[in-house]
Amino acid sequence: MNFLLIIPHYISWHYTKAISDLIGLFKNFIWFLWNFFSIKLLLKTLFLPFKKLNVQRTKRFDLEDFFSALVTNFLMRLIGFGIRLMFIVMGIFSLICFIFLYAMFFIIWFMLPLLILSMFVLGFIALIKIPRL
Repeated sequence: MNFLLIIPHYISWHYTKAISDLIGLFKNFIWFLWNFFSIKLLLKTLFLPFKKLNVQRTKRFDLEDFFSALVTNFLMRLIGFGIRLMFIVMGIFSLICFIFLYAMFFIIWFMLPLLILSMFVLGFIALIKIPRL
């Protein structure tokens, strides 16, 4: 009979302490994904050259040297922009997917006590309807 005293404590824990822990867990995962993909840093350095590859011109004026440096530096910035943008998009996509999945988990968490209760009830109904030999 003492087993039935667990039910109110479980319900109390399920809708108070566990929900606050789930919210803290959500914040930790959001922080992790934001920092794992370094979204803030990638946004700050979006237009910098790829791996800081930068061609310096010689001191004298040479038209070929000037355009070679210009094209190479432009391409390095374009490549850096593309790679950084790809990681920013992947990070934001990961954040959106995580938020969506966590919202579904949160909804299931609220319905879990009803699911457990319905499984017990259906189990007892199935036990009663077992044909006797």
